[in-house]
Parts: sequence; structure tokens; C-alpha cells
Amino acid sequence: MSNHLRDFPRPDEQVANAVQTCLKQQLKILIVGTKNGNLPDWADKHPSVLQWASEGTEVERATAIPSGVGMVLFLRWVGHRQHQRIHNFARVTHYADHAVYSHPELLGTGEVRRLLAPLSPGPGRPRRPVEAAPTPAPTAEPETVSVPAPEAAGATTEAAVDSSITELLRMLDDAVATLGLAREQLVALSATNAVLRTSRAALRDKMLSLFEGA
Repeated sequence: MSNHLRDFPRPDEQVANAVQTCLKQQLKILIVGTKNGNLPDWADKHPSVLQWASEGTEVERATAIPSGVGMVLFLRWVGHRQHQRIHNFARVTHYADHAVYSHPELLGTGEVRRLLAPLSPGPGRPRRPVEAAPTPAPTAEPETVSVPAPEAAGATTEAAVDSSITELLRMLDDAVATLGLAREQLVALSATNAVLRTSRAALRDKMLSLFEGA
């Protein structure tokens, strides 16, 4: 898989299929490089999801993939050195009944959320009871009244909300990444400006000493 998942509106089909295969075999998915709050709360307690924090001891010191893990995914928050090290020893990890698949690309939070979506317990909110529509009074020329099915309308609304939430998560991921790049550029510009100020001050002092000597 040479294409980056971020080039697609949804996670690459091959990776999504690999996740499904892993879950069917009752194997765990290891997410490397997580931060507080970037995955849903239910993922913290799900038996099929194992997380290594971006600044945790596992990321810094681990030398093996835990038993029972069938797939490794990397979030963009993990450092380059840790990413390469964990990916390399994951590729050579083989257990008696399965091998470990390690996806090499760094993924966004929205992409990982969509890959884990099949494990989600769902909203779990009860449906509101639907009252029967009143029967219209008969008239001289009865008209046929078409009443939409309430359940179908509710399902459509929920699907639209889920789609909107998914799109907002993707937009937030992009915004966070953009802000991170902007911060790095501002830090670099600030450092450059500090060097220039120091150089200008040194040049000024040198010129003043020359004039005073003359």
C-alpha cells in the first residue's frame, strides 16, 4: 500500500479490511501515539483496543509487540524515531497462530476513529414513542393523505448527524495539523529574529567602538 490514507476521503479499503479480519480473529489493535481525548471514551476500555500514549514508556522503551495484538496503527503524534523502531520490530513479530500487520503510514485521528467504528457501542439512546396520526374527518370528496414513516425519517436524520460529526472530526484534525505547522514556523521565525537582533547589536557596538577609537 503505497498511497497515503490522508489522500482519500475515507480510510483505505485494504486497511479497513485488515481491521475487520483482525477483529474476526479476536485479535487486538494496537494504536501507537495517542493523546488524551483524541479517541472516544469507549475505546479506552474496549478489550480489542490497546493504546500506547505518544509520550508513554511503551513508546520509548518497548522492544516487542504485546501478545494477542494482530495489527498496529500509528497516529501522527508519534515521533519519527519511535515510529520507525516500533514498525520495524512489529514487522518481524510472528506468533504461533498469526503474524502482526503494521501499517507504515501516520494516520489522523479521524481516520483511526473511522477504522475503529465497527467496535463502537453506538449512541445507545432510546427512541421516542411515535404517536399515531389523527384520522382526518370524512368530506364530500375524500382526499388521499400520504404520511411519511416516522422511523425512516428518524433513521435518515441520525445518518445525517453521524455524517456531519465525521466530517467535523476530519476538519478538526486538519485544523490541528495546520496550527501545529504554523506554530513551528512562528518558533523558527522568532529564533531567527533573535539572532538578527543579536547580530545588529553586535554590529552597532563594533561601529561605535571604531568611531570612538578614531
